[in-house]
Amino acid sequence: MVTLEIYEPPIGCGVGTCGPDAEEEQSRFNAAVEWLEGRGVEVFRYNLGFEPEAFTSNAMVKAAIKEHGIACLPIVIGNGRVVCERHYPSPGELIQQLGEPLPAP
Repeated sequence: MVTLEIYEPPIGCGVGTCGPDAEEEQSRFNAAVEWLEGRGVEVFRYNLGFEPEAFTSNAMVKAAIKEHGIACLPIVIGNGRVVCERHYPSPGELIQQLGEPLPAP
């Protein structure tokens, strides 16, 4: 089974997660995630503001935050490996990085 884990920064302009470009990027990503869920991909989404324990329990995420601070968020992990850091991947990049035979949305 394909899994996707998304570790997101707290919501708000104070951490650079607002504005038209960020909203558009996240909107495209959200649509791709919904599309993948519809094809059987198991998705886990964590927000630092609400679920900090998820960030400390994942060694890769914990190490990235220790080294770079929360500027490394969002971190997207597909099938146990980091797919993307610091931004949301495009739908095509996400599908390519998952390495699964999933048709493009």
